Amino acid sequence: MTKEDGNLSIFLRLVRELSSISPRMFWLMYFCFAADGLVFTLLVGIKERVFDSAIGFYVERADLAQTVFCTVAMFTLYVLSSVLNALGNCCAEVYDVKAIRYMHQKIAEKSGRIPAVQYEDPVFLDRVEKAYSGANAGMAYLNSVMDLVFMYSLFVAFMAIYLWSKQPVLVLIIFLIFWSKQPVLVLIIFLIFLPTVYAQQVKRKRYRKLEQKNV
Repeated sequence: MTKEDGNLSIFLRLVRELSSISPRMFWLMYFCFAADGLVFTLLVGIKERVFDSAIGFYVERADLAQTVFCTVAMFTLYVLSSVLNALGNCCAEVYDVKAIRYMHQKIAEKSGRIPAVQYEDPVFLDRVEKAYSGANAGMAYLNSVMDLVFMYSLFVAFMAIYLWSKQPVLVLIIFLIFWSKQPVLVLIIFLIFLPTVYAQQVKRKRYRKLEQKNV
């Protein structure tokens, strides 16, 4: 990893290296997060149908079967959302441990080829310690970006599509309300995770530099 390497190259290299540990679990994890974002939007729509059908049944414009069907569909989506969320988080917890062990093993393999006398240098030992810390930061950086792309961004995208399908002006009204109350709030909604991503990216770069120095 050189100084010319940018954020994108670091991110792509992380994805390539860490996804190779267990590709099925890696992509299953983020599929669950993406699907959870879709189910979240479907829940908003089905809740609207439940209330509409319940009101329609009360004023005798809808039958009981429609209300029951919408209620069962809402319950099913709630269960599906819980399953997807739990499965995604479970895979994430397991995969984080695997990824950190994988990176620690790579550091150990490379540092094992270094002459033993060099370990008496406190500066070198400090670099090794920081390299291990950087390995942990690498996984955190990847999680920050992937969660932003596969989960939080999809929540916003699916909800915007839903509102636009119901009434396009709703999206513009909500945007203008936020902007009129506090313009910076609109930017915060989209940029809230960028400080975390940037911090993890800096740590990852530092880890790579220390790893090269050790080798």
